[in-house]
Amino acid sequence: MVIDFEGIQNARDLGGINAADGRTVKPGLLFRTGELERATDADIAYLRAAGLRHIVDFRDPAEIAARPDRPVPGAEHHALKTLPALPVSPNPPNGSRSSPCPPTRKRSFPASTPSSAPVRKRRRRTANFSASS
Repeated sequence: MVIDFEGIQNARDLGGINAADGRTVKPGLLFRTGELERATDADIAYLRAAGLRHIVDFRDPAEIAARPDRPVPGAEHHALKTLPALPVSPNPPNGSRSSPCPPTRKRSFPASTPSSAPVRKRRRRTANFSASS
């Protein structure tokens, strides 16, 4: 469900999605947002009233330093670096707020797959996490 904040973009309540273990995430328990640096006082008040306790930031440390999130009282900030560092500009050109895309890499794939190779239908996973209250 999309949440309409004043300053935070692309905010969603991830309640209702299936976790890797087959359980369903409870509404109001897990949120996904864009950068919290744009949060207004009303946005911060909403997050605080919702009982936000943890903020997990997947940005690179240089990006966090260049555009830090606004703090949410009562919430602990966790920085988890997941991707290699990219150059970050505090004021990117053209008003863009995102980091540049990494350079493309050439990949080699087999020209063909033997027709006798088994084909498995993969289950689509939307999330792989566990939440505790």
